Amino acid sequence: MPMNEPQTLDVATEEVAQQILRHLEWQPKGFSLIFLFADVGPALRLATWLDARLVLRGHPLQRHEVGDGFVDAPERDVDTLTRRCSELSDHPGAVWFGVQRHPADDRWNRARRRFISRINERRFLLERDLNRPLILVLPVSARSEVATMAPDLWHIRTASHQLRTDGRSLAVDSTQALERMREPVAATAMETPAYDEWRKSTAEVEPNRVFLPLSQPAIAELLTVGRPADAMEVAIAARDIAQCRAADNGTPEALRDLSVSLDNVGQVARAQGDWAQAERVYRESLEIRRQLIDRLGGTPEALRDLSVSLNNVGEVARTHGDWPQAERVYRESLEISRQPIDRLGGTPEALRDLSVSLNKVGEVARAQGDWAQAERVYRESLEISRQLSDRLGGTPEALRDLSISLYNVGEVARAQGDWAQAERVYRESLEISRQLIDRLGGTPQALRDLSISLDNVGEVARAQGDWAQAERVYRESLEIRRQLIDRLGGTPEALRDLSVSLNNVGQVARAQGDWAQAERVYRESLEISRQLIDRLGGTPQALEDLMIVLLLIGEIPGVEETLIREAASIARDLNVRFPEVERYRDMLSQIETRIAALATDRSDAV
Repeated sequence: MPMNEPQTLDVATEEVAQQILRHLEWQPKGFSLIFLFADVGPALRLATWLDARLVLRGHPLQRHEVGDGFVDAPERDVDTLTRRCSELSDHPGAVWFGVQRHPADDRWNRARRRFISRINERRFLLERDLNRPLILVLPVSARSEVATMAPDLWHIRTASHQLRTDGRSLAVDSTQALERMREPVAATAMETPAYDEWRKSTAEVEPNRVFLPLSQPAIAELLTVGRPADAMEVAIAARDIAQCRAADNGTPEALRDLSVSLDNVGQVARAQGDWAQAERVYRESLEIRRQLIDRLGGTPEALRDLSVSLNNVGEVARTHGDWPQAERVYRESLEISRQPIDRLGGTPEALRDLSVSLNKVGEVARAQGDWAQAERVYRESLEISRQLSDRLGGTPEALRDLSISLYNVGEVARAQGDWAQAERVYRESLEISRQLIDRLGGTPQALRDLSISLDNVGEVARAQGDWAQAERVYRESLEIRRQLIDRLGGTPEALRDLSVSLNNVGQVARAQGDWAQAERVYRESLEISRQLIDRLGGTPQALEDLMIVLLLIGEIPGVEETLIREAASIARDLNVRFPEVERYRDMLSQIETRIAALATDRSDAV
């Protein structure tokens, strides 16, 4: 039977972890305050490490991570904490309050400063009403400000610590560290020339003269460097300007600018996991583009814009598990994408749009188990991607599109058990991903693509029983995803990718009989999956991911049966919501068989 050991930490981080653990064991009751200045990844690992040990002592961490609404009203989180002091005191375990996400985002940092100031004003309430230790988690970049902004809280702190992604840690209460704390420390930042250009343009001219296309590269740039709140600020500002212009004159150009601005808001909402907002603005944009088709008579630009809007609405439907709706809009988009090919003779842009539409239709076919249809459209898309790569001389965009098409063909081959074909296309995709890293210098998108390619090669190695190869590529992928967590500030996509990598490493450990290692990484993945349920509101993908990791842990001898029953509950819910999805029915059947087998084992034991 495996021990429920938490994950292994690096030496420097474990030193800080042991200090915090000792304090929580010595003083499980009564108010005390620990400041933890940490990057997102190390904070997540430390919380999981602490919780796994504290659970065994009967006082698990009471974890709270602020949501995306924090940037607009940080005072609400202060009120939540102070209002719940009595409730938190009634439960065993220290309170972990995480406010460390998106350390480079200006809006998040402004909100954090308001939070720190407000909570400093509530010091008396915390000391009086909270009968548990409080661990306040902030970004490393905040450590130079806290002593000045929250002098009352700083004065009563029990300890303060620092954890960085590079493994450096610091107990900041040493004399040398206190000197360093007085030095200004900037957040880890990347250059943002497009965002700087947008800010300059909006500051120098009247709103009606702002050049709106500047907003798009600024938004993309901010999302790339992990600043989604700043990206949303740009997107909303551009949308507001576009709305005023459309209301003033209503020309086709003004209406198109408005639809593009709405799409940009949707793009940022998707990055933040706010699918309800994404759906609202995407549908508004789609309605505008249908109007423009009626007014302009189907120009190539108007048709392309309509196709893009349909794909956006399809993405929302896909995320919600509404495959019939996704199929309807994706097929309409595909039909539109074929028209310019017939009329204009296959320009690179028109061919790429067709390739993208084919991939979307393939996703629906794959989700519905129609592998023959998926293979047809994926192979057509792959042929187009190869043509474009040859015609355009291997541009980064053309190479990335080719890599994606290869991945899709590999998925079909894998589903059909053709591992030799899957390995060929996955390895070609991996080679392209490595080329792009060399050429683009390790952008977040290029790194994520590489990690996906590594996972695919690992899947083939695992299926062929080559566990050493599977472990090598899975661990390389895991390392990349840990880096991206800190670079992107813990976005839903980055967290989900990390959870998938942990599951992969766990499956290799399980196959090699290392149950303790498997359980460590599975439990870290479980914690991430639960966080994503809280942040995303229980989307089908988030629920399915949680169910999968619950079942993985449930395969370990001696773990609690309640996890398997929780997985069964999720499977029943998904079957009720999406009766047409066959894999949910299969999952529920398999889980119920396992539960019945466990009941039989108990009966035999008696």
